[in-house]
Amino acid sequence: MQHVYKSDDDDSLFHAVFTTGRSGLTGSAICTFRLADV
Repeated sequence: MQHVYKSDDDDSLFHAVFTTGRSGLTGSAICTFRLADV
């Protein structure tokens, strides 16, 4: 996980940026989580 951001519109939503390591396949993803689900 690289960064976590709180949603400006909804205090219960967080966005997280995930990236893979430098070896092998490279990629990234942005996921959204509700605080109640974590």
